Amino acid sequence: MLEQIFRPLIRRIKAHPEYTEAFGHKLGLEGGTTVVQDLSSGNPSLVAIDKTGGTVEFQFTRRGSDGVNFYLQREQEVGWTLIGRAMKSPFLDARPLLVPGMPEIRRYTAVYLRLDKEVSRFNEDVVVTCMP
Repeated sequence: MLEQIFRPLIRRIKAHPEYTEAFGHKLGLEGGTTVVQDLSSGNPSLVAIDKTGGTVEFQFTRRGSDGVNFYLQREQEVGWTLIGRAMKSPFLDARPLLVPGMPEIRRYTAVYLRLDKEVSRFNEDVVVTCMP
């Protein structure tokens, strides 16, 4: 949200006729090295919110990654299914309940992405009881 506020201001500052790169350095708008975090030993931290009817909202932080892949395992399933990729929080899983009107237990896990590759460990399963 802050990015939406500051990007237009930064463009206006840089477009000013008296703007110099040195002035941009002083303001923190220029240069600097990009720090690439090692995500291989970390994993995404998820907060899941049941929105009822099968919809689950996830809050997460990217921590220097390009995004997060989300996986789902429903009650009777033995394997994990890739359900989506999120580049920003929140992520919404809007799958309907398998049996309408009946609660459903779902397990979710996630992994960080960088350059379309999964680069971290999977987080511990997040168990959500989806209410009708």
